[in-house]
Amino acid sequence: MDVGSIDYWANKGDSALHKASAPSKVLATALIIAGVLVTGSLFVLLAIYLAVAVAIVSARLPARRIATIAAYPAIFALIFAVSRWDGNIVNTAVIVVKALDAALTPSTIVVT
Repeated sequence: MDVGSIDYWANKGDSALHKASAPSKVLATALIIAGVLVTGSLFVLLAIYLAVAVAIVSARLPARRIATIAAYPAIFALIFAVSRWDGNIVNTAVIVVKALDAALTPSTIVVT
């Protein structure tokens, strides 16, 4: 992880997301993570991921690099999901996408 790049993205950006207040970003993150925790719908989880990704792109941030940083927890979630395999790929995908959502959202705060 390149801390210098993360610091640069956070300090040199001038998007609406960068200009939003810290309390509003923390509240939005808390609400998104709460939504991730309470839903079991793969469609809703993918929609949340897409919405956060769109916010990253609209803030003119390097989406691929941020998604890579946020993907680390998904590796461990995949190991956990495979250990709980019940023959249903959707249940496995829900576990992994929940980890992706829960990691991408705070990563967005850090880089803004």
